[in-house]
Amino acid sequence: MRMDGIFDDWQDIADTLDDSGDAAEAELDIGALRMHSDDRFVYLSIGLNRELNVQRLDGTLELLMDGDGDSNTGRPHHGMSGVDLIIRFSPEDPQRPEADHMGVAVASTTFDPSDPADFVHHSDVGFLLAPTYASNRIECRLNRDSVLPDTPRLFGGESIAMKLVLINAEGGVSDDTEVVSHTFPSVSSEGNRPVLAENLPARAGGSLRVMSWNVLNGNILKKPDLYAKMLLALDPDVILFEEVAGDSLPALESFFFERLSLNGDAWNVVLGHGGGPSRCAIASRLPMEEDSSLRWIPYPERPDRSVRTMGGSVTVGDRRLLVAPVHLKCCGRIDSWEDERRLEEVKLINRAVAEAMTSAGYDGVVIGGDLNLVGGSLPITALGANLDLDQSELTILEAYHLHGEENTTWASNRERFVPGRLDFLLYSDSVLTAANAFVFDTADLSEAWLAGQALSREASMNASDHLPVVADFVWSG
Repeated sequence: MRMDGIFDDWQDIADTLDDSGDAAEAELDIGALRMHSDDRFVYLSIGLNRELNVQRLDGTLELLMDGDGDSNTGRPHHGMSGVDLIIRFSPEDPQRPEADHMGVAVASTTFDPSDPADFVHHSDVGFLLAPTYASNRIECRLNRDSVLPDTPRLFGGESIAMKLVLINAEGGVSDDTEVVSHTFPSVSSEGNRPVLAENLPARAGGSLRVMSWNVLNGNILKKPDLYAKMLLALDPDVILFEEVAGDSLPALESFFFERLSLNGDAWNVVLGHGGGPSRCAIASRLPMEEDSSLRWIPYPERPDRSVRTMGGSVTVGDRRLLVAPVHLKCCGRIDSWEDERRLEEVKLINRAVAEAMTSAGYDGVVIGGDLNLVGGSLPITALGANLDLDQSELTILEAYHLHGEENTTWASNRERFVPGRLDFLLYSDSVLTAANAFVFDTADLSEAWLAGQALSREASMNASDHLPVVADFVWSG
């Protein structure tokens, strides 16, 4: 089972129940629920019958769980006995009840922290959901080895039970389901051991390694030792950066010259002009110059402000590749003003890239970056529309963590939002093939590999809240 918002791996799993059709006027209509588990995780697929973002509802969707399969423990809640764990999609902020509902909250019914700082966080149960963008269906995952204070042992028994309840913005129940149960398969001797990679994928022969990385408020220059180790391990040819400081070009050039030129590589670095204090940048150890078509893309209503993007013309042998980092507007939900701004930005970028492709005669294009796809999915489709050399859409790179179980690229243990996929690479598949693709997280690698690179398991988390997306591109013609 992969946590990626693609539901092919659910097709052979039958519905546990289907509650569709009884909440036509509600914010969502709870639909088909499917349940699955293995030695390490509990998986859920929940139909919503509306295309929306479950982390930005007007009301709150509650998932009630009898995590130990014993109705005599826990607490009664919304007509269900033995509730140990409550997962709230778009909960109210108890500190700011007037604020928008957002994120995911997790609560134990038997743990009442005396210090608000000791609250249960969604990371304490390893909670994931996908997709990050609006959808009429979501999939969720929880760790079976979760342990919470003053709470019965979760997922350690023979079965669990659960119920879904939709609370509207006025506090009333708009929809709910009956209580359903799931029996766990027998546990193997491997137990809950994580899957760790022994090495990074070997670079494909004759390939160009391209990566995109949001470096969180210019952390590349604040933590140069850490970033140098990670970049040396990844060994990229071209890097698309987001969130680089607007005055950092000399320092970036010094960083690459002093720390990444160990084999005599002459890195070329270009800093974008749009974005004010937080800009995009490109670094390449191949010959590169800035593309003028993407130098300044103004907003129609604010010609003094530019979309956060830029372009670089990279010479690869006898070919020229256009590369463009992108950093779209954050936040919001589907049809919000933030989502409309993202759509406006990608249309402006698409037009500029099309102009560059026509005027400069590039042999291919790669666009990548932090798309902040937390509203609808239309911005990523519009970004690559008709930009391939055969006038088709650019292909969205499907990159997974090294263990292959998820495609999340952003996470923060301090935020209310659960880990999600915000970072993407798009490329012209009429001329390029992705021989390798992966999301790089040091938490996914073995102790032996980490020791060899002098990196800790927490290195990625300490570097940025975003993970690099990496691809090895090979010319196909």
